[in-house]
Amino acid sequence: MFSIRSSLSLVVLGLSLLSNAAPSKRHHGGLQARSDIPLLQTRHTAGHQDPKKKITLYHGTPMSNLKDKMEHMVANWPPTGKGDFSRTGGIYLTDSLRAAAQWACYGKSTSDGQEGGIIEYTWDGESANVYPYSSWPSKADYQNFIHANFAGMLKDSGSLTRNEAKAKAAELVAFSKKHDMFEGPMETAEPKITDHFWQYAIVDLEAFKAHAKMTAGYKVACSKIAAGNSLKLDDTQGPVAKFSEAIT
Repeated sequence: MFSIRSSLSLVVLGLSLLSNAAPSKRHHGGLQARSDIPLLQTRHTAGHQDPKKKITLYHGTPMSNLKDKMEHMVANWPPTGKGDFSRTGGIYLTDSLRAAAQWACYGKSTSDGQEGGIIEYTWDGESANVYPYSSWPSKADYQNFIHANFAGMLKDSGSLTRNEAKAKAAELVAFSKKHDMFEGPMETAEPKITDHFWQYAIVDLEAFKAHAKMTAGYKVACSKIAAGNSLKLDDTQGPVAKFSEAIT
């Protein structure tokens, strides 16, 4: 256990995934406390968290990176290089603690599969320049945006010439730089990551400093984190009540 200079506590979680269990209190596939911790509760909402509001988001990372990211996120910006929503990098998060745990444990080649780290943030998007997933005219437009940022080209150029497609990809990359945050479904070939992973990316450092506040850091035991599609489309979570009850 290490000390966090920001005085935020790092807690150790033993998290179990509900799959086919039928508990007396409906958790919608959410966090389940150990049998000796009956007070752990989670709050779920239909759909995903609205990035234009004040919400809780989670960043999964290998345990070996957790301390450095918690202490030096701004100094070492961006924590992730080119990705789905930005060719120049940003920080990627999700609205599900368990999805973040999957990514921390199974989504990175540097993860040891034993322990994962999660950083919890409060994001206040009321005055931020957010481009929500629902604003894309079509799924094809969204996918072209992703491929333009990550690969520098369109996924489907249709009837565009090579030069036109190249210009369109550059236009989408420039579009990314005009916003603070994007959100949408993540396409992944990782077999241990849910197909229903919903990602949020803060792609501007000043927006991160102005609208995101780190609230906690967690260490998770990967043996407690089920892989794959245990997470469903409606499995999202907001702030967790009495979360300290999950400390092991």
